[in-house]
Amino acid sequence: MNDYIVINCAIKSDLYRKIILAVCLANLSPIAHAVSVEYEIDSLGQIKKQSVDGYFSTTYTFDALGNRTTEKSIIFASDSDLDLILDRFDNCLTLSNPQQNDFDRDGAGDLCDTDDDNDGVLDTEDAFPFDASESVDTDGDGVGNNTDTDDDGDGVSDNSDLFPLDSSEASDNDGDGIGDAADTDDDNDGINDTIDNCPSVANPEQIDSDENNQGDMCSSDVEECEDCNNSVSGWRSYIPLIGK
Repeated sequence: MNDYIVINCAIKSDLYRKIILAVCLANLSPIAHAVSVEYEIDSLGQIKKQSVDGYFSTTYTFDALGNRTTEKSIIFASDSDLDLILDRFDNCLTLSNPQQNDFDRDGAGDLCDTDDDNDGVLDTEDAFPFDASESVDTDGDGVGNNTDTDDDGDGVSDNSDLFPLDSSEASDNDGDGIGDAADTDDDNDGINDTIDNCPSVANPEQIDSDENNQGDMCSSDVEECEDCNNSVSGWRSYIPLIGK
């Protein structure tokens, strides 16, 4: 408990000097709080009952004639975090926060609030704890994913990126759910990309009519050759089909 002297006490009493109300203003920086308390005294002028809100008590001394001679009022104020904000007014009891900031106005001070912007994402997991519209920043560029047009920062716009949250991937040629950078068979023709003479177009037969190490399915043109397979005469021009 921390003791603070109460100042500016306004005492009201009846004709019989019975104190019916004492209103004191506790000037505790940075916020002043008004607190009220009621007392009853016996016929000898001694306090027999006091109704206090739990934060301060007042002691009175009377002379032989029943006249009050001295008065002392002390706040027994609980301020657990020592931030000069009484516990009953403090929106964060365990951590000092004299400014009483409460971003989402939910009654829990920001220092104690585990979700300051009240977006349902804990501050410890929220890249933008004071912005309810954002919580993730995949590429760490300071722009939240909801606003960022390139979430993974790979230079490919999200609307064109098949893997918008993976900077190592952007395309999937065969549509098998594995990005081309990781896929060892981009055209899904059963031939590993490292030995496939046309890795972007399925060509399981690996036909390379002009023997230029580029499969016919990928070659823009095939040179004339002599005695090529399936030729009717000794010479034949091959025009490969592009696509499937």
